[in-house]
Amino acid sequence: MILLDEEMRRVLEYCQWKEDWWIKQAPRREDVSARLAEGLRAYAEEQADLERRIRLSWTTKWAIAREAARPILLAASDGAPAMAEQEVPGASEHIELLIEEEHDADAADSDFEE
Repeated sequence: MILLDEEMRRVLEYCQWKEDWWIKQAPRREDVSARLAEGLRAYAEEQADLERRIRLSWTTKWAIAREAARPILLAASDGAPAMAEQEVPGASEHIELLIEEEHDADAADSDFEE
């Protein structure tokens, strides 16, 4: 679980970096008309918002997956809580979890696949 946590941390950090990068792009073009600058700024803000929503969605889903996996990891480590945060023997085996997401019919369709 620790190795997966590290990988997910890196993914989330990248999303944060990319969000910040898009925000910094908005004012970069000074040699364009005000109308084009406004469009470029709007596009950069949309992309930054997309990265933020992806990061928040993955953060939530990862927390749910970690919590769902905790009993499995505890059982695999003979119930010793101290082992749950360490590498578990057999951890290279795949453990499949089915986590159903609630669907909000009133929510707007997202711009990215979840």
